[in-house]
Amino acid sequence: MLASRSFRALSPRWTCMQCRSFSTTKRSFAEAQAAQIKKLGVIGGGQMGLGIALTASRMAKVPVTVCDNSQKSLDKGMAFADKLLSKDVGKEKISQSDADATRGRLTPTTKMDDLGDVDMVIEAVPEIADLKKSIFGSLAKICPPHAILATNTSSISITLIARATTDDPTNLDAPSRVI
Repeated sequence: MLASRSFRALSPRWTCMQCRSFSTTKRSFAEAQAAQIKKLGVIGGGQMGLGIALTASRMAKVPVTVCDNSQKSLDKGMAFADKLLSKDVGKEKISQSDADATRGRLTPTTKMDDLGDVDMVIEAVPEIADLKKSIFGSLAKICPPHAILATNTSSISITLIARATTDDPTNLDAPSRVI
């Protein structure tokens, strides 16, 4: 019994349990630098994707590449964006020049390779696990290593999606960029 107590007293895990902390390194997030998002990608040209793209273009004033596998969906989405911007101009929420600038920062594409220079991608596609895993597997190869890969899921495990970003289970960097 005495040996057991001595072991527990020396064990790092036991020490951590006593202080209710599993980290021996003090961390300060006050010094952390926010990532600079200079260009955004949005996967999905539907209502959700276009809403995200419009908000980023209008409020953050960053170029946004909107990617969808269907040109018809992109055309419909861009028409929806034009309608929303016209409505805001009519209500005098924004000027025509602001609406034109917002629309000018939106670039529709059917080629996922066009997301190769983005700093962040937000996925807004239907809640189908295999679809999301396929998208994130491709994004991990296409996007630069610093790019943040964000999902808009409401029901699928982010861990499951993140796992699709690497074939190498020892590569911890790829899944860590998925939020």
